[in-house]
Amino acid sequence: MKQFLRTVEQYVVPALLITTGIGAIIFYSSAKGLETQPSEMLIGGLCLFFAGVMMTPFFNQFLKRGLSLVLGLFLLIGALTLGYKVYDVIASKNDHQTFKTLADANTVQRLKDLRLAQEQHKLYENVYAKSFDELLTFMKKPVIPVPYRNGNVMENKFFQSNPEEMKRRDEYIISKSQLGELELTEEQAIKSNYEVRDTTYISVASKFFSDEMRARKKISPVKIEELPFNPHSGERFRFDYEEQTLSEDAPEDRVADVYIKITDPTPFPVDQEDRVKKDTLSFGSLEALNLDGNWRE
Repeated sequence: MKQFLRTVEQYVVPALLITTGIGAIIFYSSAKGLETQPSEMLIGGLCLFFAGVMMTPFFNQFLKRGLSLVLGLFLLIGALTLGYKVYDVIASKNDHQTFKTLADANTVQRLKDLRLAQEQHKLYENVYAKSFDELLTFMKKPVIPVPYRNGNVMENKFFQSNPEEMKRRDEYIISKSQLGELELTEEQAIKSNYEVRDTTYISVASKFFSDEMRARKKISPVKIEELPFNPHSGERFRFDYEEQTLSEDAPEDRVADVYIKITDPTPFPVDQEDRVKKDTLSFGSLEALNLDGNWRE
């Protein structure tokens, strides 16, 4: 048993330390980009390697056994200490990467919100907004029609059984404002075979950005005034636009197209040392009428 333990001490332990040290050095040297490792890994690998070398029988020929073991243990303790430091750095980097993923996701959602608002502006104003102020003002305006209908003259049996009244059925279609003129409540009008129609208008903010709507879509609530800003850094998004020039023979009612591009000015770094640069998040183009984003949809 003693011989076995001595063999382990002389050959197995040094071999493991040397192999582990070489592995750490190779891993440190080959890691690049996002996988770049802290310098402590290189130092720890060297400590493990030399600790293993000093514990080999060959090295013991040149140093007293006790001194060799002391030096080896000293280097081993140093390697373990550095190993903990490496673990701490990597854990911190992973936490940072997790937070970055969340930050990017929230930034993309904010850009999607702005893109939706611009799409609605183009739909109702025939052109994209040229500034955040113009866009936010539009979002609060009641521009989206909401039709209302109560009753149906086409399916009403009264008209189906009275051919003469059927010819006059359009006269039975009234708006809410006409109820007062007829001195009828809406309920009385329906009983009198009228069909009540009306159209109200709501804003883009009410339809797409209400807390209820966003909760239904499982999206975090947002205040309209916060849309121009990055949700994490608080920096205002960069707004660039190019207004196209109309030709002289263009119709008078033609509106000049506006190309827009909205960009996050403060891209979240990959790590604290900011070793890896990445294209900043943005959508739109100054060369074409599109609002494509540069993130993975």
